[in-house]
This record gives sequence, C-alpha cells and structure tokens, in this order.
Amino acid sequence: MKNICLALLIISLFAAKPVLGQSQVLAFDQSSTAEFIYFGKDIKDIPDKLQALARNDELMEMGLRFNLLEAASQYAATARRELKISQSVMWALADSKGVCLVHGDDLPSAEAISQELQKHGIRSPIKTLREFLKKNPDHLDARVYLLSRFRQLAETRTIKALQILIKTASELAQQADPELMYRSLDNAMGGFTGNIDVSGFKDKKLRDKEDIEIWGAYAQELDNLFKTGDWRLFVVFDTISLTPLEACSPLMQTLYRRLISQVLLALRERPDAAWLWQTYLWMRDTAGDKESIRRVVDTLPPSSRGETYYNDRLLSVLIKEAREQNDWKYLADYLWKGRYVYIINQNRTQNQLQAIETKEFEGEMEKEMTKRMITGFSDVNIKNYIEPLLESLLRTSRVADAEYIVTNLARLPGFADFTKRAAALANTCDRPDLANKWLRLKIQTFQSKAEMFDGEYLEALFSSFSADRPLLVSINDDSAKVEGISAKLTELLRLVESGVLGMDWNVIAHDLDSEESELMLKRENWPGDEPPGWALIVNKKVILHGVGVPSENDIITTLELENVEKQTDKLRKLIKEYPNHVSAKEKLLEILAKIVSDKTKTVINKAQGNDANTELSSDDDLEIWGEYALLFRELIHFYSSNCQANFHFWSPMHDLKMSRYSPIMNMFAKDLLPIISSAIIKQPTDSAVWFLWVLLSDPTSVTQFNDMVERIIPSPFDNPRDIPDIIVRGHLTENYKLRENWRGILNVLEPFWESYMTGGEIDFDSAELELNRWRWSASTLPMIEAYLNLKKEAKLKEWLDLFKQSPRWKDVEPEVVKLFEKYGKDYS
Repeated sequence: MKNICLALLIISLFAAKPVLGQSQVLAFDQSSTAEFIYFGKDIKDIPDKLQALARNDELMEMGLRFNLLEAASQYAATARRELKISQSVMWALADSKGVCLVHGDDLPSAEAISQELQKHGIRSPIKTLREFLKKNPDHLDARVYLLSRFRQLAETRTIKALQILIKTASELAQQADPELMYRSLDNAMGGFTGNIDVSGFKDKKLRDKEDIEIWGAYAQELDNLFKTGDWRLFVVFDTISLTPLEACSPLMQTLYRRLISQVLLALRERPDAAWLWQTYLWMRDTAGDKESIRRVVDTLPPSSRGETYYNDRLLSVLIKEAREQNDWKYLADYLWKGRYVYIINQNRTQNQLQAIETKEFEGEMEKEMTKRMITGFSDVNIKNYIEPLLESLLRTSRVADAEYIVTNLARLPGFADFTKRAAALANTCDRPDLANKWLRLKIQTFQSKAEMFDGEYLEALFSSFSADRPLLVSINDDSAKVEGISAKLTELLRLVESGVLGMDWNVIAHDLDSEESELMLKRENWPGDEPPGWALIVNKKVILHGVGVPSENDIITTLELENVEKQTDKLRKLIKEYPNHVSAKEKLLEILAKIVSDKTKTVINKAQGNDANTELSSDDDLEIWGEYALLFRELIHFYSSNCQANFHFWSPMHDLKMSRYSPIMNMFAKDLLPIISSAIIKQPTDSAVWFLWVLLSDPTSVTQFNDMVERIIPSPFDNPRDIPDIIVRGHLTENYKLRENWRGILNVLEPFWESYMTGGEIDFDSAELELNRWRWSASTLPMIEAYLNLKKEAKLKEWLDLFKQSPRWKDVEPEVVKLFEKYGKDYS
C-alpha cells in the first residue's frame, strides 16, 4: 500500500501540474530556476520551435523548466488566472515563485528567453552549485542537485548529437504521456526496470571527443560519489525520471563496468534493498553486462523476507535473460507458481472499477484519474506477469496451461478482449492455430467465484498469500463496511497489529466476502446454522476457528502447536549464518521496534501509570530493550564507521517514543546523537536521519533543536524552513509536549510560521499551508497550547488572527475552544 500511495502521488504531480507560487511541480524539481508555460490545443502535438527551445543547451543549463498545458483545461485556466494573463496568451515565462516575468503570442527565441532570465538575475544552477560546493565540498544535497543537472544536460545533448527519436522522462511528464504513468506504476509494483530499455538506441554510439564533452562532467561527479561511498545515501538512478541514454556513451559504459562490483558488494550486505537493486540493474543493462542474473543471485545471501529475489525487482531481468537464452522452461515453471495472484489481481481490478461508479468524487477529473490508476495497475500486471507467463507456456508447448490462463482471464467481467492480446502473442510464438482458436472463443463471463479456477477459487485465493504467513480471515460478516472493511475485519486487524501477532508471528488478516464465505463453509463442511466468524489458516489449512473475536493467547498457542516458526526466530538464524546480513538485521530491528514499544506500554501503564518521568527497572529494561538497543547501536556504528551511512531502516510509524522509558536507550542516545547530527550536516533534507535525531535528542532541552538547525547550511535550492520538514517537526513537538517543554515547541514552530510572515507568502489556499487535520495537529495546535501555557496572550492573538484566514478554520476551531477551556481561558 505504501508503494501504491507513492505512485499515485508521483502521477498526480505529473498529471495535475499546477504552476504557481508554492507549486507542487516546482517543488518536485527544486533545481528549476524558472518555468516556461505553453498553452497548446494538443500538448502531444508540439511545434518544432518549442521542441528546439526545450532542448536548447543554454536554457537547460539555466535550469529552465518547460510545462505544457492543454489550453482548454482547468489547469490552464488556473495558470492564466494566477499568472494574471489573458486567455489569448500562448506562453508565459515565470520565476520559481510563480511570478510572471513576460508573456506573448508568438514563441520567442532562445536568446530572448535567456536575456529575460539574466535581466531578472536568474543564474545557471550549475554555476551556483559549483560555487557553493567550493565552500561546502561535503554537502551531499548540493552534489545530488549538481549530478541531476549534469544528467539532464547529457541526456538532451545525446539525443541531439545522435538524432535519436525518443522523449526524455521530463518531456513525457510535460506532455502527460501514458508511458510515464506506466513507469510510475511499474515502479510502485516493485519493477524498478520499466525504464531500462535501450533497444531503440543501443547501437548508436558517441565518438570519443563528443562523448567526453557530453558525459564527462556527469561521469566525474558520479565517480567521486562512489569513491567517497556517498552513492549509498540517495537513489542514484530513478527509473521514472531518467532515460538510459548512457548506453550510447562508451565512457559511461566503461565507468559502470568498473563501479558495478561495488554495488554487488553492497548487495551482499543488503540483498533486500530496493534502491541497491535499482542501481545494479541500471548499470548492468546500460553497460551491456551479460552476467547471468541467476548466477548473480546465487552469490548473495538469502532474502530476509524468506522469498526469492525474483518476486519483484528482478523479474523483468529474468524474463529478458530467458528470452535471450531460450530458457523458457525455467521461466514457465517459475511464473506458473504465481498464476493465481496474477489472475486474482485482474479480478480485483475489475471490482475496483465497478466500485468507482458508486463512489462520490469531488469532480470528474478525480474520478477519471482514479480510473486511470486502476487501469494502469491492471496493464502493468498484464505486461509484467501475465503475458510473459503465457509466452513461456506457449514456447514450452504447455498448451493446456496456456488455455487455462486465457480462459480464466477472458471470462472475468471486463476482460473479454484479452483473447485478442493472447492471439497476438500466439502468432508471435508461431502458433497461428491457437491464435485462431482463441479469437473464435465464445466468452461467457463468470457468474460467480465458484466457477473460477475450474472451481478451485478458494484454493487459489489462499495460494495468493505467502504460504508461511498465518492468515486470519473473517467469515460471513454482513455488517456495513467502512471503506471496504467489515466490522469483524477491523477487530481482527486491531488484533494482528499487536507486536506479537502482527510483527513477531507475521499474521495477516483478510475479509472473505459473501461468496468466499459460502465457499469456505462448503470446503470445511461447517453447518450453516452456527457458522464460525473467523478462521486461522496456515498453508491453506484451517488450524483454528470460532465465533466472536479470537484471543491472542489462543492464536499463539495454536501456532506453537503447529510448529509455525516466528519471523523473529527465522531472522536470528539467518543473521547467525550470515553475520554481515544487514538487511536481516534491519528487518529484525523493525519487528523488535513494535514489540518493545508494546511491551513497554504494558509495563508502564500497569506499574507506574503513563508518567513521562518514570523509567523501566533495570531488569525490565534489559529484558525488553536489551536486544533491540544493541542491534540499533550496532547498525548505526556500522553505517558510519564503514562509510556506508544509510539510516533508512527506521520508520516513524513505529512508536519508538516509548524508548524514553529505557535507561539503555537513553544511555546509547548520548553516544549516537553526534553521529546522526553529522549525517544531517552532510544531507540536511534527509527526513529519515532527522527522524532518528528526534528519537535520540533530549526532549527536555529548550536549545538543542535550535543549536542543530544553526549548524545546517541549506543548499542554494532548498528552503531553510523545510529543514526539517513539517512531519519531522510534528514528531519533535509531540515529544516536547510529553515532557511539557512548551518553550521548546515555540522554538521549533515559531520560526517556521514567521518565515511565511517575513516572506509575505501567507496563502492558505495553497497546498502547502492548507490546514488539513494532520498539519493542524503537527504545526499549529501545539503552538497555540504553548502560548496558552506560557500565558503569551498578545502572541496568541496575533497568530489566531492569522490562522482564522484559513478556509479550513471552521473544521479545527472546536479543538481550539477545548484548549481554551482546558486552560480556563475565554475563547470568545
């Protein structure tokens, strides 16, 4: 779900493209210095002169971003209104704050645009960054920005030099091309390889001199980042926003062949790190590396997830390798195992599309975007999994299995035309007989789930879940569902979200709908008069069932009797066998974080009450936090001492603020905080490191946060008020409130809001300042309470008068009233 949400965010940024002020698009590409907005009748039909402007070296080096809008769209109307230009204007040039600098009807020359930018003091980002890095050579944020500018220039110059007919990712975004949506969705589903396709230009090569001129600066900067080890601190190759044109550069291919061994060494320590696989696969494909991917995997330790690496990131490489080596049997055997998942995913897609028609949306655009998302995921599923499976079955003469796939998909409502895709694939595999047969099929859609998978729907459903993960299902819950979840499932989810069941035992919960429940009753021969309300399933076998809600102890006892191994025990064994398996240690730490927090809550609430000033006894502390604290310290010291600093193993979703009750963690915090602080100085925008700083900092200190912020030098393209971001500030103020550190809260939040006041940018209609529920509780309500507690009436009135300008004030005002009542103040 996390990855899906990320994909939706990315796509919405590309599709919606608001232009102005604190525009999400401008924030997305913060190294842009200005924006050229073109209003066209059809943004897929770009004038040659505009294409030339977009690929002009000088304008690209100046950091100018091109944004194409359909002239009749609501985005264009909004842009014209906020830029204060008429409907007839064809183009506008705006600075990074959304202020219109100049506009016109006929497209200007590159020289005219350049002169206008210089007139307003807009400089080349590359020059700005180089000057900054002379004074701050270790500033990684600035180095990453510089690398991205070099990269964008090199891609465009390669296209021009070799006359390649291809669009870069930024051009796809500007034209709302569906290919970009496919890349984003493919990335969200774990592919990371949807954009590594060099088939259209791999035979075109730059000559030595132009190769150095075009790719030399990028190659040198990337090589330096590998020499220092800093390449591990950011996503080197974003497969959504890059085009692999270095496949045309002998210089880059040579560099990748030299560097790829470092990536493989890192993968031996962190084989589950998606971004490492992304780096390896990009280098491998663009350098033309022919090393067998199966042989590479054999050199790595097992995955900490207990599954093969092929399940997501490597699948497209495996398919490509099988095609090149005609090893279709291996591919067919492997993909056949996932047949149920692929088909069930398509069934869920259809159900989601049907459900959309009954839901309320704010507008047709939101509804259409949701449909595009769901349809896009369906297309990724077909492209990445179903079609390769069907092809491998055809090429290994497993005709019956191939027809099983075709008929089970074609009979799904909404997928009857899959026979046409299957027929085209059959012709590709020299099976015109099957193509003709499938085109003549009389398709009758499934009338019920009982008909699917040759009557084995329930077996297929259970097979779509991990075999070694206990599955807790709700049965026959007729209660009204909230966002598609029944009341019973809500209770089961609450149960498995506990540290023991959800994390230690890895139990998952699922809602059986009415059809599935009926099939379940028949499968188990349960009487219809008193059917169970839930069942616990392991390896498709029911091991426990009952009515009401099961107890945690009953489930644990049953799992132990069935010899189901704990996830934590599996990981401990893996670490013992592979002592350098950092991925396994990170996964174990993640699980332990939830468990130790839950155990601490139980002890504190039982013994002392929720008193922020109490601590666990030494015995309780060692028993609960001992293993976690040692592993936590080991990982941070490992990253720093081995120049492999990467602090992305901790998630704010885990309630680690309970660590304040642990004397061991408090002791370690003093040792580890300087390491985390140094990492922030190097990369101030890294929220993951900031979350660790929040965890380890002293919540009673009034000055510690300010002292830390004063040591930070933001890059030229980062806003100081966004360091750290508002989410980090929210967690920090939450910690301060637990210790009643009201002055500390004001030190964190006042500068954030005052930066808007001094900049004259208060605009509560913008996405950044909209007082939604979370932003209100994180950045605004704590400040109001701090003023109330410290009796700063004048400052409180000043800020309340400001916040009342927000259109969302009426939604949050009741909480302010309650605060005033709590402190005995008259709100009116």
